[in-house]
Amino acid sequence: MLRSIAAVVLTVIGLFMVVRFKTTPVERTVATPVPTAAVAAGPPTPTPTLTRTVDGPVVDMRWGPVQVAVTLQGATITDVSALELPTDHARSAYISQTVAPILRNEALQAQSSNISVISGATFTTDAYARSLQGALDSAHA
Repeated sequence: MLRSIAAVVLTVIGLFMVVRFKTTPVERTVATPVPTAAVAAGPPTPTPTLTRTVDGPVVDMRWGPVQVAVTLQGATITDVSALELPTDHARSAYISQTVAPILRNEALQAQSSNISVISGATFTTDAYARSLQGALDSAHA
């Protein structure tokens, strides 16, 4: 009897710790262009803010392909949309549907592909971040 109570208490504590577990974001760097020459004197001319949408590469992972598109206004990420997420299996479709808005919010908040890994969707998170980084690299090229 005492053993079963201890097992239940330890299980509850373990589940609580798993639910509260926070991961640190994987750091990804984006190369920034280095100016090669100084501009002649004079007031800076305002440049129009260009809004553009760039598709990231398709990243194949264990559970299926992942692809995102990023919308930029100047250098600011204004939207990220998932063009393709795994849906071949019921579990994959459920995970994709659940994490897509979370990953979008993470990217918008981070303003980069340096997003927190979502527990239970590690492969999807990694592929999402890689596709996003590819889109950002293409946009800045």
